[in-house]
Amino acid sequence: MTKCQFGQTCKSNGSGGAVWGTSIKDANITSCLFHGCLALNNGGAVYSAFNNSVFNQCYFQNCNANDGGGIYSEDTSLEVGNTTFSENSAKLGASIYATKCTPSLGGVTCPNDSVYSPNGE
Repeated sequence: MTKCQFGQTCKSNGSGGAVWGTSIKDANITSCLFHGCLALNNGGAVYSAFNNSVFNQCYFQNCNANDGGGIYSEDTSLEVGNTTFSENSAKLGASIYATKCTPSLGGVTCPNDSVYSPNGE
């Protein structure tokens, strides 16, 4: 997927506000914009599980989820390069929440992302 834009109409009552990918052999996402995406569970913009995921030169802004405001990754090979996460929020992992995987990150910036608690603490 190259040069795509996902906006505020990308919402999910489950996981993956813009992209929900499981069991995909390879997910290569390049030069994509995710803005204002929302998921009530995991992965405000992207939910990725059981695959190889590569994000390069992407921008995640103002995305929100319970866990993983920008990206939620589980049981994957995750690579993120030259990507910005800005003003995303989640209880855990405002930019990226990765479980059962070791992400490879290079050239990643995360200005103004926030983690919140249900008590407001």
